[in-house]
Amino acid sequence: MTASYFIPFFYSLVAYLIIWCAGWGGFYDKGFVARTARELGWQGLPPLLFIILFLIAQGTVGLIGSISTALGEEIGWRGFLVPELNKHMGYTGVSLTSGLIWAAWHYPLLVFGQYNNGTPVWYGLTCFTVLVVSMSFVYAWFRLKSGSIWTGVFLHASHNLFIQVFLPHLPL
Repeated sequence: MTASYFIPFFYSLVAYLIIWCAGWGGFYDKGFVARTARELGWQGLPPLLFIILFLIAQGTVGLIGSISTALGEEIGWRGFLVPELNKHMGYTGVSLTSGLIWAAWHYPLLVFGQYNNGTPVWYGLTCFTVLVVSMSFVYAWFRLKSGSIWTGVFLHASHNLFIQVFLPHLPL
């Protein structure tokens, strides 16, 4: 279960490290750090220490809220769909099929909602589909090996936490 929590942090961090090292974005948003530190009463902390403590706080307390939203999807995707597909096809088929269905499920949010963050629709759909189908191989593997939906819940919750809550505030 520990691996399912940390895997999204590490693959997210790799993407952000590439952006920071290539000079495509600064390391952290000074305005966000100053504003959030002030809101939390941590304004006297050095920025790096604040970022580390904010990561720990979000990674523990923030995870609870993230689990509550991921659980509903995971009951359907990994709790029901993956084991049912596994009765009729092999691991690759299960991963691809569940990933494509999972991606398509989110398309209305990308096209009509706020999941897209202002990118062209075709680009957002393409990137999201590649991401979700790729992740489905990891999710299906954990689900089938563990026999538990909790590995998927922690993967999903951790992914949402780091991709949507924590790491977007670090680059400029």
